Amino acid sequence: MRPRIRRAVVRIAEVASGLGLAAAVALPRLVPLERIRAHALTAAEEALHRPVEAGDVRLEIFSGLGAGVENLAVRNGPGWESPALFSAQRVSLKLAFWPLLRHRVRVERIVVDEPTVAVERNERGESNVDDLAEQARRAGESRPAPTLPGGIPLAALRPESFSVSAVEVRHGRVVFVDKLAAAGRALRVAVEDVTGSVREIGSTAPTSFDVAARFLSDEGRNVSVRGLVAAGGRDSIAGAPLRVRFAAKDLDVSRLIGLASALGASGGPNPRLDALDALRRDAGGAFSVEGSVDGAVLGALTLAGRAALAPSRGSRLPPVESEYAVTLDVPKDSLVVHRATLSAASLPVSAEGRVDGLRSEPRVDLRLSTPESIPLERIASLAAAAGKRLPESLRVSGRLRLEARVRGRASDLAARLQADASSLGASVDGKPVISAASLHAAVASRGRDRASGVVAAPSGALRGIPFQDLAAEWRWSDGTLVVTPGLRVLGGRVGMRLEANLARADSVSSMAFEVAGLPLDRLADASDSPMRGMVGGTLAGWMSMSGRGFGTDAFGRTASGSGRIRVSQAEIRTVKLLPEIVRTVARYGRAAGFAVPDGLDTPRRFELETGMRFGGGRVETPDATLTSGDVVVRAGGSVAPDRTMSYRGTVVLGPRAVASFGRIGAYLADERGRFEIPFRVEGLATSPRVSVDLDPLALGQRLVSRRVRDALPARARRIVDSVLERVGGSGFAPLERLRGLFRRGGD
Repeated sequence: MRPRIRRAVVRIAEVASGLGLAAAVALPRLVPLERIRAHALTAAEEALHRPVEAGDVRLEIFSGLGAGVENLAVRNGPGWESPALFSAQRVSLKLAFWPLLRHRVRVERIVVDEPTVAVERNERGESNVDDLAEQARRAGESRPAPTLPGGIPLAALRPESFSVSAVEVRHGRVVFVDKLAAAGRALRVAVEDVTGSVREIGSTAPTSFDVAARFLSDEGRNVSVRGLVAAGGRDSIAGAPLRVRFAAKDLDVSRLIGLASALGASGGPNPRLDALDALRRDAGGAFSVEGSVDGAVLGALTLAGRAALAPSRGSRLPPVESEYAVTLDVPKDSLVVHRATLSAASLPVSAEGRVDGLRSEPRVDLRLSTPESIPLERIASLAAAAGKRLPESLRVSGRLRLEARVRGRASDLAARLQADASSLGASVDGKPVISAASLHAAVASRGRDRASGVVAAPSGALRGIPFQDLAAEWRWSDGTLVVTPGLRVLGGRVGMRLEANLARADSVSSMAFEVAGLPLDRLADASDSPMRGMVGGTLAGWMSMSGRGFGTDAFGRTASGSGRIRVSQAEIRTVKLLPEIVRTVARYGRAAGFAVPDGLDTPRRFELETGMRFGGGRVETPDATLTSGDVVVRAGGSVAPDRTMSYRGTVVLGPRAVASFGRIGAYLADERGRFEIPFRVEGLATSPRVSVDLDPLALGQRLVSRRVRDALPARARRIVDSVLERVGGSGFAPLERLRGLFRRGGD
């Protein structure tokens, strides 16, 4: 460069520097900063309807042309814990100089230092931002157009005449204070150390953003969001390509659950939120999530990533891992689940499907399944972690595979569930309840109040009793459950019907069952029944009962009903009725001089049939009949709750049974060759007392009369029979008649 030109350039630079220095010194005096500050505060208060405060406003030149305001605050109204909704230690704007010469305002950077946003909810569920939301709702109502200092309408600025290139936030804070979720104390949740920026706003280049903060953690910035929006100079960013990466690491699970409980509280009782609050006390651990969002703003956005829960030592939460890939299509109003897998305590579940009509009435078509069979012990552990702990005495084993599909409108969903279990087992206090090599269950539901299903198992054991061909159908409608199981057990068949209104604990429940071919001996032995060894035979019949409540104890106390049973080859081993009758007759016969055979055979097995009535714990059999050959026992009575029995009846011995008594039988029989003996059975069912109600005098008269008759000569017997026939009796005559006859014969 020539010396003359170099000196000219230096001179121009000196002049420019002097002018710039002079402008820097004079500009704060030329620009009415205080008037601009007062006008801006007034406009802000009118727009927000709340006090707005600001400290000194300073014009900045050496660090870049611009201005800064100190201690900016938007105040809350009275009654709130936090004095300000928004506050910042400093807000500064940096302007580009040359665009000002072309009547354009280009804000190169807005910097907000240490801002704080405080959102509160009081005990009545009201928020300190409710008034701003109401103002936004009424934004369409007429009001004076906003203006710039000097009265210039803001709407007069063309979009290209005003732009902001970048916004930066340094060490910000967002606080949520809630007094509704926990009465008597305030829940505070904060997003700390918020630092980030948004760049290339309004330019043709993609707008980038990068924000990091600390949330539900004690140190560092564990939450980050960064990405690009390629607006490309569009008037609207709707449809602009979007790419976002996000991550939240090591979130404190107990605080996260507390936040979820607080956000879902409405002031009234809520069992789900109570369960969350109880879970929070024992739920230590760290939750992490990361992923990406790709697509178009207000278009189709695909969200993909993974999440994990790492429980802390001593936490009752299980480890959780998941992956997901979904597409939210705003124009089509749909959500498509391409892939979603969740593994909790090593229990995998996958989902796929779609939801349409998100902004109207959602329509769902989702499929859920376990890719493989999963151990039931792990399911029980997972249920315990969710607050649904099984009874300590209950133990389950086996493997389970599930597949479900949910379809329909949200107000009328139809769901189908298929479940297959293998090597199934369950026990209580070490005693088996059910075991089955395989079991299949199907459930179908429609809406919230209707469901039905079936459970089937080819074979297994119930409380130690082997069964085959178990099939139990059930249906649920408006709180009423109806179950109709059937199975083959111990060589017989059992069918039942149970109905209970589970919506009301004091409602009337009913039960009916029908059995056929059920061996009582094997049933008593297999079930460890107190009736073991007391009764034998094969049971058939039906019974129906009803009572209040659906629990075993409540139903047992109030149940009443009726039925009818038949027992073939029945053997009542504790009631020695016929042996007692034989002993009684033999004792009276020998006293009358008859020779009674020893070791008389009495039938041990009968065909039993009786009706049944029960209530208040008492079982009545008013018309019990036991038949064996020509021996018939008719009795009526009851068994009390303390298992004491009281029965009265009659034993009718037919001709063959009477003949087995020998000669005395001929004297005991009536005109049809039968002998009726009344009896009573009383006492404990395990060792009852049997009483034969024969009248000794009447029996003695019968025996003596018959024996006297047989001792007469043949002509005399004919005379006696003729007389007895004329007086209305044949075969049996009292002793007094015989004596009268003898007196007349002597005369």
